[in-house]
Amino acid sequence: MSEKRVKYNEVYISGECVNITDARRVNEGTGAEALAFKLHVEVAPNEIRVVEYYTNMFKADGNPNPIYTGLETICNEVNTRVDNGVGDKVSCSCTLEDNTYYSNGKLIEGVRISGNFCNREEVGKSIRPSQLWRVDVLIDEIEDREDSIGKYLNVKGLVNKYGKYGFYANFRIHNEELIEGFKAHYDVGSVGKLEGTFQEIVTEEESTGGFGSRNKPKRSIERYLEIEGGDAAVKADTISDIKNPFNIDNVLTMREKISERLQKSKDKDAAKMANTKEVNDNDLPF
Repeated sequence: MSEKRVKYNEVYISGECVNITDARRVNEGTGAEALAFKLHVEVAPNEIRVVEYYTNMFKADGNPNPIYTGLETICNEVNTRVDNGVGDKVSCSCTLEDNTYYSNGKLIEGVRISGNFCNREEVGKSIRPSQLWRVDVLIDEIEDREDSIGKYLNVKGLVNKYGKYGFYANFRIHNEELIEGFKAHYDVGSVGKLEGTFQEIVTEEESTGGFGSRNKPKRSIERYLEIEGGDAAVKADTISDIKNPFNIDNVLTMREKISERLQKSKDKDAAKMANTKEVNDNDLPF
């Protein structure tokens, strides 16, 4: 009997397909050909989540990848609200993915939703709008903060994507009762399964200049992961199973790989800034 695979990183997104964007083939005509696209799904009224797909045409052994065929059908045949007025209902199986990088000398921290597969609604099988992330987290920091909603608990921790590939993510808890529950079960060094939803804060600031049609308020969207529950935690240093990504040796490897990725991003950003010439009066053609 095969051993049941433990899921340390799960995301489920369901609802009406609003749009499909950035569809493209990568490395077309080669053994590394892949399909990429973004699926915009309404998980609640006026709440849209973007699922990013990237799948290879061939498996590592060179044989055709059946998942590629299925996602190609989704990309080409799913009806969207933008094109048809009403979109097909879809259910997406995904994972939480890192989206942290350096830009103009600043570290930009974030996550994105990486799609694994997708199903369309069938006759007799109804799909209801919903969203859920569920991930195991090694807690690194716990800090009281405040945003435009109010006071919240910020939790930063290590998340595993697969194997020894991990990344850091920030989570929030605004509900006071849930904050007390979290603190009763978790502290720095704890590992446990947390779950919640993707949330966002939309703010508009007054325009700093212009008039008429150019005098528009500046709109910004802050996206974050809201914790809504969790299992009992264990201490990371008590995990002896070498297959568990939060075994101390595996954690060290994940942290080392994160540092390497961030350094590469920092170096690439620095090189980009160095190649950007500052324009002065002597460079102007008049």
